[in-house]
Amino acid sequence: MTGLSVDYLALVGICLMGAMSPGPSLFVILGIASQRGLRAGLIASWSHAFGVFLWASISVFTWYIFLGNTQKNMGYLVHIVSWLACFYLIYMSTTMLKQVFYTGDTQLEEQLAPQEYLGDEKINHQSEAESLASLNLTSNAARAGLSISLANPKLLVFFSAIYPQVLPRQYSTTSLVIAVIIPFIVDGFWYQVVTIFAEQVGILKLVNKYQKVTKLMTASILLLLAVRTIFSSLIVLL
Repeated sequence: MTGLSVDYLALVGICLMGAMSPGPSLFVILGIASQRGLRAGLIASWSHAFGVFLWASISVFTWYIFLGNTQKNMGYLVHIVSWLACFYLIYMSTTMLKQVFYTGDTQLEEQLAPQEYLGDEKINHQSEAESLASLNLTSNAARAGLSISLANPKLLVFFSAIYPQVLPRQYSTTSLVIAVIIPFIVDGFWYQVVTIFAEQVGILKLVNKYQKVTKLMTASILLLLAVRTIFSSLIVLL
């Protein structure tokens, strides 16, 4: 076994340990799966992994291609990306808090709504509505998972510390591509396995049973994560 393959195996192990560490991402992804279904949880898992992939790519791009003052300019880009993600997390948290403290009887409203379509027209209307709802569900879950990882610039520090140890100085394009794909696969696979396991053993049902509590906790975690990231960025910039 070559030294290079050993380095890649070490990278897989390090990324797996990082993904397995309990944190806000795990709780939020399980919350999404419990409230919106297993499919939404899996979408959030892989979109979270894509955010990890972006931070890994920025790390490789910065440390192995850019030199000198360009690294400082790249730092501003990192702050912009994390801030945009934080603003979306704040939007998500405020929306969840509204859902917790505002309880409207949506089932009663649906029963009282006039039935404008009959027969095949009504069925077609319902089918279109279900397709639109499915599209919105996919989009919202993807944005949520991506924003959680993008709002964590510590991932950039993590990869910047790891890559110099596992990548050779005489790197190739192939080695860099493999280096950023490994965290993507490991992170997405881990959260997918955890989400499916939680579904199988009934954890998602338990979380969904106490939906208001989990929504309140999820909203609080997202809000604290966003505020902490923005505050830390301001300290660095000032």
